[in-house]
Amino acid sequence: MGSVGNICVAMFLFLSGYGMFFSQQKRSYSIKDSLKRIYNIWIQYAFITIIIIALDSAFGKIQLDIRKIVLNVVALDYSYNKFAWFMITYIVIILKREIFILKLYI
Repeated sequence: MGSVGNICVAMFLFLSGYGMFFSQQKRSYSIKDSLKRIYNIWIQYAFITIIIIALDSAFGKIQLDIRKIVLNVVALDYSYNKFAWFMITYIVIILKREIFILKLYI
């Protein structure tokens, strides 16, 4: 089962890029659109992460640390929400795409 799980990251990156390619063909995207896309997914991520932190602290599974809470909510750490490993990767992919497109036009 573990060897099958190793392909998940590659599949996530491939499918994210594939979806972005087809959504970009419909209309041109700007940096503002990319930031809006990041914001929309981050709001959902932050809401779920806050719920997970609240439930885990209520049941005594974690020790609350303000630094870790802030890092988890802004998606720079995923120690409280282990399933959120993709968040920073997704943000980097979106921003990298914008930098790549800017270099094409310069």
